[in-house]
Amino acid sequence: MQRREFIAAVATAAVAGAAAPPAIARAPAVPNRPVDYAALEAAAGACLDAGEDCLRLCFGELAAADRRMSACAEAAYELVTACRAVRSLAAVKSTHVPIFARALEQACIACRSECEQFPDVEACRILGAACGTCAEECRFTA
Repeated sequence: MQRREFIAAVATAAVAGAAAPPAIARAPAVPNRPVDYAALEAAAGACLDAGEDCLRLCFGELAAADRRMSACAEAAYELVTACRAVRSLAAVKSTHVPIFARALEQACIACRSECEQFPDVEACRILGAACGTCAEECRFTA
């Protein structure tokens, strides 16, 4: 490549680069949402994890034809579903968080009540404690 060809190629690349949109575009500004739901998001996530562990245990018991934990499984399923919703909404600082937090608080109270019926089961003790923490955080948020 001769010098003139090289200069022409560099100039062409420079012009093309200047005309192209930037490789990293900035995200549009998010409207002011001053409320931070990090604590609620963490509590709902911990409750979700404990609820899924409890559900696995309940399903195992139900598969073995032991129906003693069927109400526990129902309460844990409702809890897990509510926790997922609140955790997702809290992550994006949705304005709907307080409404969903009130519903999650009720699900936590109901689930903790079921967990208390099985004090010898570790998964139930862990979930009961997580439900208590999450219910408190929901009460604080709502």
